[in-house]
Amino acid sequence: MARLMLVDDDDLLSELLQISLEVEGHEVTLAADGAKAIAVLKAGGPPYDLVLLDLMMPGMDGLRFLRSLAGEMADLPPIVVLSAVDTPEIRNELLSAGVRAVMRKPVEPADILVVIDKVIAGPA
Repeated sequence: MARLMLVDDDDLLSELLQISLEVEGHEVTLAADGAKAIAVLKAGGPPYDLVLLDLMMPGMDGLRFLRSLAGEMADLPPIVVLSAVDTPEIRNELLSAGVRAVMRKPVEPADILVVIDKVIAGPA
């Protein structure tokens, strides 16, 4: 399956999603904020197939993470945003920054799996 990174400060949600995704065969790495996620991405190792990103986090939030990554890494994995905040302005900013999909929290693991499969498969 896919190698995924989940960037979210909500430990309970992260663990629930990690278990749900791993049951489906995905490998999941957790990061509690954007700075930790960037450190993991820069550390090397096998590339990630997709990043699931929360927007509202302490420290480096999702938007700062996206801006930082764009300036520091040439080969970015596809990014799917999971957020309770979903205004047209934020959605447009995210899509302009290269985010492949935006899902409004709360999200069901089954719905995330569908989006992961579509994003990783690429344009039809």
